[in-house]
Amino acid sequence: FSAGAFFSFFQLRAIFEQIFSKFSDGLRPKAGAENQLKICNVNMRSLKPDDRSVKIDEMHSTLCIEEKFDIIGVTETWLDDSVDDASVSLPNYEVFRRDRNRHGGGVAIYVNHSLPVKHLQDFDMGGIEIVCVEVKLALKRLLVACIYRPPSSRLEADTFLGE
Repeated sequence: FSAGAFFSFFQLRAIFEQIFSKFSDGLRPKAGAENQLKICNVNMRSLKPDDRSVKIDEMHSTLCIEEKFDIIGVTETWLDDSVDDASVSLPNYEVFRRDRNRHGGGVAIYVNHSLPVKHLQDFDMGGIEIVCVEVKLALKRLLVACIYRPPSSRLEADTFLGE
């Protein structure tokens, strides 16, 4: 991998701040029992139905049952529009996807059904794969984004992130 294949923490923070300010009206959740969520991100390297049997079962048993994550971000789903949501579902979770529609890539967010959630669909940041949801917490909203920058993405993605 080249050094340019990965975002720095500061670049990812800048993306998040832009997205957050656009959709969350500057609201930020404060620490407190009513706002504590368990969130994780995993790189699955394929959730395709022919590859998924063991992976989706492990994801369900480890992340949903044992660890009880409320929100699970998944990078490199390798899905396309020929795979329906039911084929990659987890019990008691709603899935939100952004497929690459060619080999590799793709992102998804699984949100526990107990959380009120809204899919934010109007993101297209050339070369960056991103799926965003807004989760309602008491009187506030939390933006959750799963972002993947493919190593082959164009230089414009780096320029955007650096601004």
